[in-house]
Amino acid sequence: MGLFDAGRMMQATTGYDEVLDYLRDGVVVAPSVPCKAGATLFRTEDLASSLSMRVFRQDFLVEAASIPCIERPEPGDEIVWRGRRFLVSAPDGEPCWRWRGASMTSWRIHAEEESDDGR
Repeated sequence: MGLFDAGRMMQATTGYDEVLDYLRDGVVVAPSVPCKAGATLFRTEDLASSLSMRVFRQDFLVEAASIPCIERPEPGDEIVWRGRRFLVSAPDGEPCWRWRGASMTSWRIHAEEESDDGR
């Protein structure tokens, strides 16, 4: 990464006040990634009862360039944030990530906190 690229990255991550570790296949592929935490509330239908439900997912906003070793987030990837482990996922076949902003340089990654029994 050149000086210009480092400057762009620094400018782009301004406001990302926390860090996360990004894992794929149980291996840390990107440690200490600058991030900003958020949330998404998905609406889904329970086909058995015909009820509309809302499902919460923790979101992590990160610059795509800060995790250069992956093409894009995938379901099953893991995030460790504040000592807690999250599984990259989204309900009902929704994508587990979305572009953030018109520049398409940042990801909004959806994740669900894993419980103590690993689910």
